[in-house]
Amino acid sequence: MAEAAKEATGGRDVDLVVEHVGEATWKTSLQVVRAGGRIVVCGATSGPNPPAALHRIWWKQLTIYGSTMGTPEDFEGAYELVKSGRAKPVVDEVFPLSEARAAHERLEAGEQLGKIVLRIPD
Repeated sequence: MAEAAKEATGGRDVDLVVEHVGEATWKTSLQVVRAGGRIVVCGATSGPNPPAALHRIWWKQLTIYGSTMGTPEDFEGAYELVKSGRAKPVVDEVFPLSEARAAHERLEAGEQLGKIVLRIPD
């Protein structure tokens, strides 16, 4: 993941990390955010209590924000952005439903960059 962030930014650290995974990615989030950058924590699907690595936070002078999912109106606004094509979700790979096991294995291995989608037959 750190390599993908560096590649996307031309080798620079990122300004903002949206951290919704938790324990499995916290160390990387602290690593890739620039000095003076921000991390928004809005989930912890892999665990809520990673090692804090407080020295990274003060050394880089980071700002950490906590965020909830927002209001129903916020969801509608985000949905409209995607629906209209003005915001495009990052999709790593689409699997047929019959390959759900392979999709989960990819997630568990942490190989994806973006969402894993299961295509349900018509």
